Amino acid sequence: MNKHNKAHRLRMATDICALRYQDGKLQILLIRRSKEPFKGFWALPGGRLEADENLDQCAVRELQEETGLYSKDIKHFATFSDPLRDPRERTISACYITWIDDDAKVKAGSDAVMASWFSTSSLPDLAFDHKKIIRTCLSTSQQLISRASNQKNSINNIHLS
Repeated sequence: MNKHNKAHRLRMATDICALRYQDGKLQILLIRRSKEPFKGFWALPGGRLEADENLDQCAVRELQEETGLYSKDIKHFATFSDPLRDPRERTISACYITWIDDDAKVKAGSDAVMASWFSTSSLPDLAFDHKKIIRTCLSTSQQLISRASNQKNSINNIHLS
């Protein structure tokens, strides 16, 4: 039935879409993995939840460990739970978004051998389901921007007497 039948053990993880605008183009920060599975592939920064932390803390920690960046302004936007998203074991990922200053210095660490910015319109082959996560992140962001813009227009059209 399912490849991950080990007493139905679940792992929780986080993946982070760190975004910035550079020269008018939207970019996302990716790390090159140093370990299997997907050794050598580009991936979103992220990793497994530790026993003594919540998901928000995990996302902040993983971003800092793998990229050298610290962000407290990090927001959950979706959860991915396909039973086969991780070939090692059943892993559910809470995915986060954060905006990074365009002059922030990135330094790979932990299980990342490299960290680099990529245009969201020209992504390399990615590990796991990270292309799907990025598409969802960008779609969600666009919907929020559109909704905020519509709300701003609605507020601007309100006349108080």
